[in-house]
Amino acid sequence: MPSAVLAKRSVLAEALYRSSADWLIGSTCRWSGLLVLNYHRIGTPNAECDPDLYSASQEEFDRQIDHLKRHFEVIGGDEVASALSTRGRRILVTFDDGYRDNYLAAFPVLKRHGVPATFFLATGYLDRPMVPWWDEIHMLVARSSGGLIPDLDGGDYEFRPKIDDRLEVARRVVRRYKLIPTTATGEYLDNLARGLGVSRVAPSEASDLWMTWDMVREMKAAGMSFGGHSASHPILAMCTFERQKWEIEQCRDRIASELGEAPTLFSYPVGGPNRFTAETTELVGAAGFQFAFTFSRGWVNNHLTSPLRLSRAAVESEIGFSLFSAMTYLPNIFC
Repeated sequence: MPSAVLAKRSVLAEALYRSSADWLIGSTCRWSGLLVLNYHRIGTPNAECDPDLYSASQEEFDRQIDHLKRHFEVIGGDEVASALSTRGRRILVTFDDGYRDNYLAAFPVLKRHGVPATFFLATGYLDRPMVPWWDEIHMLVARSSGGLIPDLDGGDYEFRPKIDDRLEVARRVVRRYKLIPTTATGEYLDNLARGLGVSRVAPSEASDLWMTWDMVREMKAAGMSFGGHSASHPILAMCTFERQKWEIEQCRDRIASELGEAPTLFSYPVGGPNRFTAETTELVGAAGFQFAFTFSRGWVNNHLTSPLRLSRAAVESEIGFSLFSAMTYLPNIFC
């Protein structure tokens, strides 16, 4: 969410919360539909990894789940179809990627409250752990003492740590990466590391970054649901048709092999409106997925345009509890 928009909504939400108006609104404004909340990581940001992936601390997450349980019907992934065909205020809690803190920090909270959640797995990271491209970009910038960043905003950019904000520079590089054809991303990261005077991040640094399949099976046995998120988390819109097909089907097949049943839910990696195409959606449907989720803001009010383009509301670390509460009570305004 853009910072200016976030600031305005936070101010309004805080005013409602302090006046207890949010509780009154929540009791009287009975919206109907499905609000899908999207999380990534739970915990305290690592000094080098992408901090924007952290949705909440464990304490904040606990408070959010307690709120959802007390005021709404929180459903599992196998209840999406019925939630979209009947009236009610349903919440679907989702996580993208498959970070291990989902198991270590989020899962205990969900179990304690008896609340289900759905986890979308980038299966290749579970099979062969490695640092994902967004975290690697942040790590390369964090470790550099300065240098040239290739092809950034129209030309090579001289990174000067004493002047530049490392976080903002890393965010700019991430945005640039998302526009590169998948066939050229490896070369871009090689050139980025070379220009910054550092080495590419070794796979060994991801030894405890991702969940294991045993963890996934334990969570499934406790009532959690799992869906697909591609095999290697590329920007699908930047892939060839063949690569998209492989990413989607390989992810489906790995989950089916490990969990004994094919997943029916999918979330598009970096699922903004330009990060997947109509071709992607067709491939997802052809692979047997019944519902697919984007990273576009909003909620589903039972008037579906497509079950393969369902909106989600992102939960971000900058969101205080008052804004989180307002998002759930008035999703048409705050999501």
